[in-house]
Formats: sequence, C-alpha cells, structure tokens
Amino acid sequence: MKYSFEDNKLIESDVEKDKIALVGSDFSWSWGDFEMEVNKLLLLLNELNLPKSNPVIIYGHKQAHIIAAKTALMLYGAVYVPADVIFPFERIQMMKEECKAQVLINCTTDVAINELFDCVIQAPSITCIKQQGKIDFELKNPLEPENKINYILFTSGTTGRPKGVPIARKGIIEFSQWISNDFSIDSTDVLLNVSSLSFDFASFDEFLFLRLGATLVSVTSDELKDQTGLIDKILAHNVSVWISTPSLVYLYLRDPRFTEEHLPNLHSFVFAGEALPVKTYQELAKRFPSAAIWNAYGPSEATNLTTSVRLNDSIIEKYNAMPIGYPKPNSKIILLNEDEEGVGEICIQGEHLSPGYLNNEELNQAKFITYENERIYLTGDQGYYKDGLIFYAGRNDEMVKFHGYRIELEDISSTLKTFESIENASTIGLKSKGETKKIVAFYSAQNELDSAELVSFLRKKLPEYMIPSDFRKIHEIPLNTSGKTDKKKLEAIYLNKAFKNFHT
Repeated sequence: MKYSFEDNKLIESDVEKDKIALVGSDFSWSWGDFEMEVNKLLLLLNELNLPKSNPVIIYGHKQAHIIAAKTALMLYGAVYVPADVIFPFERIQMMKEECKAQVLINCTTDVAINELFDCVIQAPSITCIKQQGKIDFELKNPLEPENKINYILFTSGTTGRPKGVPIARKGIIEFSQWISNDFSIDSTDVLLNVSSLSFDFASFDEFLFLRLGATLVSVTSDELKDQTGLIDKILAHNVSVWISTPSLVYLYLRDPRFTEEHLPNLHSFVFAGEALPVKTYQELAKRFPSAAIWNAYGPSEATNLTTSVRLNDSIIEKYNAMPIGYPKPNSKIILLNEDEEGVGEICIQGEHLSPGYLNNEELNQAKFITYENERIYLTGDQGYYKDGLIFYAGRNDEMVKFHGYRIELEDISSTLKTFESIENASTIGLKSKGETKKIVAFYSAQNELDSAELVSFLRKKLPEYMIPSDFRKIHEIPLNTSGKTDKKKLEAIYLNKAFKNFHT
C-alpha cells in the first residue's frame, strides 16, 4: 500500500499490509491499520458532505492520526492546515480567520480548542462531536483554478499575524517525484520524523513515507531533548534515514554513541532549514563514514525545497564552503542584483511556487514578481554560483548596518565555529530605535574562553568592524520549534543577563 500523488489515491503495492507503517506518539500502525484509519476518516468527510477545497485545521503533536488526517484530506480534495500544540490559541485563531477554516480535526485530548470551531472531528474515535452552522467555503487557486490547493503552512509574519502559504497539487507532485528519485531512499527505509507538525521540512519525510510505502517513526519534542532515549529509539526501530535541521544533529554529535558502529542502519542524513556548518558535516562524516549526507535548500513558498547536493570531502576541500546544491528538475535559481563578487538574491522559478500568500496582495507583489516573462519568488536569501553549484551567503534580514558597514551575522558565527574549543555559536545584533548598537556572539564550549583570545582569532579572519563587542558562553544554543537557532531567545537571555544559568 502507498499513496499516489499523481492519481490522488491509495494504491496496492509490493509493501506488505502487516509491515509497520507509522510509529506515532499515540499508536503504532501497520500499513493495513493505516489504510483502515484513513478510510474511516474519508468516510466521515463524505458523510459530512464537506465542500471540496475546504480548509481543515489539524491540531496535534506527533500523533499517528495527524498523518492519517493529512492523507484523508488529500484523498478527499480538502485543504489541510497543520497547527501544532505548541501554538497558542490566539495564533490558531488568527490562522482560522486567515484561511476561513470552520472545521477542526483534533488529535489531542485538549477539548478547549474545540470552542473555536463550528465543526469538530475527534481522533482517535473519528467521530464528529460538534457541528453547527453551514460549511460552504472553498479555497480556490487564484492563478490556476484547476490546480487545487493541497495544504497551507503558516509562517511568522512581520506584522504579528502569521502568513499563510498555500501549496498546490502540481507542486507536491513534482516535489514528491524529486525526493523519491534523487535521494536514494526506498520502501525498505525507516524515516525519522523530528520536524514540527507545522514546519515545512516535515513534508519531506511524510511525503517519502506515503509515496514509497516506507516506515515513519515520529519523535516528540520531549523525546528530542532525551539524547539517550532517542538513540535507543533509533536502534529499536532500525531507523535508516535522519532528516532535520543542522542544529538538531549537532546536539547529538556530542553523544559518543552517535556513530556508525553503534547505529549501523543509519545510512542517510538530509539537512535543510538553515545553513549547514562545514564543521558539523566533517564531524558527522567522521562518525558515519559510509553514510550519504545531503544538504538541501528551499523556502515554504517553493514547496519546501528546491536544491540539493550529496556532500563529500572533495567538494568541501575544493570550495572551502558549504554548497546548498543544484536546482531540482523543472526549476531555476536566478540571482538578482549581483555584486562585483557574483553574490545576489536567490530567486526561484518553477511550477512548484506557491500561488501567493493568503489575503496579502501587497506582499505578493513584493515577493512574487515577473522576470523575463517568468514568475519568480524573491527569497530574501543571498547566494552565488560556482561550477553550477549554488552557495548560500546569508539572508538580507540577517545583515545589519553597524558603524556604517553592512555585516552578515552568520559570517561571524561560521568563523567562530572554526575555533577549536567552540562546539556551536550564534551572533545577534542588538538594536535600539532601529539602529544596531552592539554585536554579541554566543558560544557553547566545555570551558569559558578568554574573550581576548577570541578577538585575536577573529581578527585574523574578519575585518575589525565585524568583531563582536561581547562574547558569552552559553550551555546550549537554543532552538525554536522548527529546530533553527532561536535568536529572539538569545536576545532575551542577554538582556536579562541570564546566560550563565540558561539551560535548554
């Protein structure tokens, strides 16, 4: 049994129905169980006569029923909108208003959220426990009405309201074809699902699981904090593919058991969501010398990923930098406003682009533009080409102006990570009245380091104006719910003078 994205249906395959399909926080299912749960929900959606292309919010955290709900809604033709339990109700209320959702699939035991919705389907019983008012809204694709919206992801917005990013069927068909063909993963693999329900990178392992008929092992946020327990779980389920942000795997590289010898089935690593440090790659390659290590890149607005490359030592040695890969089939990476060194804004072209942000025409006109008669998306990321490979050079909004100079904060962090005693690092710019007043670098290390020594080290590699004003040792660089470095928390820690006692 597996899911055909092209035909939008579950199809028979050579995957045995009694093979484990899904390990969630609530249930472990065989493929036969999974098919049964999906069909139960599909039957209920038909009984409710839910309009096609109606947005439905799925609420939960790593339950098996979340994946069943996503699959059933795709089969039915509705639009799924994931909302993790880490979201406050106020944010979910905003999401509901933005996409006009009236229906909730609640995969938790928390009934308070049910009050926000006219219609509530409760898992695991798959029963409609609340229904009031008429449900008749359908979300159309404004660019191609026949290319139906499949799901909506909500990302942070500068206005305080989350931005809705709809993804259409053409995009996920191309995406699922690409990842199943190019990453050397097949139906025998066991995929580790660590990304938050509402993080775009979660679709990588979820779609591979569905398309290939593989096995998906979900990991809760609490389990991620227990390195010993997660390594035991990887062993117990013969996990073979690790998919995460680089920051997350870095935490596990501190565990001596995180090696090929101890985890012999773990043969592939796929990273995206933030820059992969060369140091992290090198340590991982040393621990898992036989494993395939992939670096990938792409925003939610372009169906999650657009480039990838399988890394090796010769690539790193040749370029002395970390590439983000080659564009996937049927897509282009265009660099706009290149400087004298060939660095420009990464812009993406292809049919996998989102139709545009929900209810935000001003932002659509700014971010989705026509270039040489093609629609492209301006990512806000900087990059450059070498020998057909694309390299990431920071974000526009990660650049600060300090003492008249434009500074890329990630450049400072990456340089600090090459200092022998430093395990991880991140840099922030503290602002007052819109102006950067101070650059502060945080680092994790076994012992507190002499700031003068760090300044001396950086002066050999960076211009004087890029040297941070302050260095602070921290127990662990904090991560946000997407597994990326949480710069807002770092700023709060610094301003509260709490760095000495901070533990994640």
